[in-house]
Amino acid sequence: MRYSTCRLRHFLYFSGGSASNFLSERSVLWDEFCAIHSAYDHLSLPWILTGDYNEILSSSEHSRSLEYRVDQFGMNPFQGIVSHCGLMDLTYTRPIFTWWNKCEADRELISAQWLNSLSHSFSTFLFGSHIRSC
Repeated sequence: MRYSTCRLRHFLYFSGGSASNFLSERSVLWDEFCAIHSAYDHLSLPWILTGDYNEILSSSEHSRSLEYRVDQFGMNPFQGIVSHCGLMDLTYTRPIFTWWNKCEADRELISAQWLNSLSHSFSTFLFGSHIRSC
């Protein structure tokens, strides 16, 4: 698990990196997100989290959601932390499925403060490539 958070002057917080492929180790990252939210939310600065979470938020994001029952054991904690921290997907354009080896590859989550301050921002995900944000 490689993730870091930094404050960019008095303007915003940025968290980026990649989560572990192992469910038990990803829970440590979700706890870190919760701690960051608790520590900095009172400052009302925009927050963006970008990277590889190795988890989906909805079974519709899985390429075989109609053929197989998607294991929601890992999805539920991710949904919980996104909700607890008041995060949402940044508007994006991308191929329907951007993941490899059954893992979600790219997602950018933003706080309400980000949406209020930078309402015209969006992401473009290129197949087999990294996130491009504007």
